[in-house]
Amino acid sequence: MKRPLLLREICKHSEKCGYDCTRLKSLLEETESSLRGLDEKINWLRNFEKLQAIQKQLIWPSVIDLQDPKIYIPEVLKQHLAKQPCEGLILSPRRIIVQEGTLFMIENGKPVEMQVFLFDDMLLLTRKRKGLFKKQKSSVSDPNPGINSWSVAESSTRYIVYKQPMPLDRIMVHDMSPPDQGGGALKNSIVILHISRYQQIIGAVTLQASTEALKVLWLSKLRMTMDRWRSVHFDHKDTLEHSRNQISSVSEF
Repeated sequence: MKRPLLLREICKHSEKCGYDCTRLKSLLEETESSLRGLDEKINWLRNFEKLQAIQKQLIWPSVIDLQDPKIYIPEVLKQHLAKQPCEGLILSPRRIIVQEGTLFMIENGKPVEMQVFLFDDMLLLTRKRKGLFKKQKSSVSDPNPGINSWSVAESSTRYIVYKQPMPLDRIMVHDMSPPDQGGGALKNSIVILHISRYQQIIGAVTLQASTEALKVLWLSKLRMTMDRWRSVHFDHKDTLEHSRNQISSVSEF
């Protein structure tokens, strides 16, 4: 890391003395480019290890568990439907974990602890199932331990996936301002609507943070990641506006 600084100083003083630094500047650019590439590879590997750790801790309920118990499933199919084909979904070389932490979902008027994972393409809500914890060192050291509550570790703590992942282009986020908080019961809360590709609202979740600062952090991360995803995948600037206009009943979102 000190080499570019050294080359830059040599070039600076050489130019003052009237020397031609063309080759030296070229070497400096090559060195900086090489270091940037190394940083990118280290960051990619560190992120991949985080994805591995998360995937190992996830439990995907079968469709039998998710279905309304009144709905009949033939016995011949139950064995085939006992396992979800998406159990390896998280570990993608192109997926990035953006934020992870504990929020509380309001269910039947009571807060339920949830472990929430925000990726660069989807939002995943899970319920924590606690167990014993065993540390496992990462093969890549993290210069910022503790940031975003990430820990590359092998743990018997498991997270049961709540319903289904929500693609970032299929959700709308609403900040519950003080007038909407119902006397403080929904303090530090945000509401997330899950919308199908046919513009049908198929889910609504109220998530509550423990502090105002934490809510602001999650809100900013959500909006920033959603905007980044749309800017990369949508060809037209008016796509989001068109999507919003299709749902007149929640136009205030």
